[in-house]
Amino acid sequence: MLASIIYLAANLIRFSKFIWPLAPALDRVGHAAMPIALISVVAALRLDGLKNRPQPLALSTAYKLVMAPLIMLGVISVFGLNPFASVLVVGAATMHSTPASYVLARELDGDAPLMAGIVTLTTLLALVTIPLWQTLTLGLVQQPPLA
Repeated sequence: MLASIIYLAANLIRFSKFIWPLAPALDRVGHAAMPIALISVVAALRLDGLKNRPQPLALSTAYKLVMAPLIMLGVISVFGLNPFASVLVVGAATMHSTPASYVLARELDGDAPLMAGIVTLTTLLALVTIPLWQTLTLGLVQQPPLA
């Protein structure tokens, strides 16, 4: 958040044109941010901790991997999106929880161990659910409309 504020301030005062020589280094640091966040999730993960809070873990995982794609299928049917857009919309909804959510939970005094469990569980289950949802979406959008 602090980096975003600094970047906005630098853009407002047109300071960014003076730091262009640092652009390659800053780009590399930016590309490393998500892998580092994922490593921090793995480092914080305790599989025994997943048993401590099964209800919120199950509810959040079910919402993320089942309800969100169902809602997007509803959006597709309401707006009549073409097959390409439909697959993109459902594909975005089927993605696992991001490692950044763990980092935010940890930094903002949230339940970081629970978030680590959610990220881990949704990532593992998404290996199965993403192909299922994509297959279902393609099957639904490629059928001719009822006359």
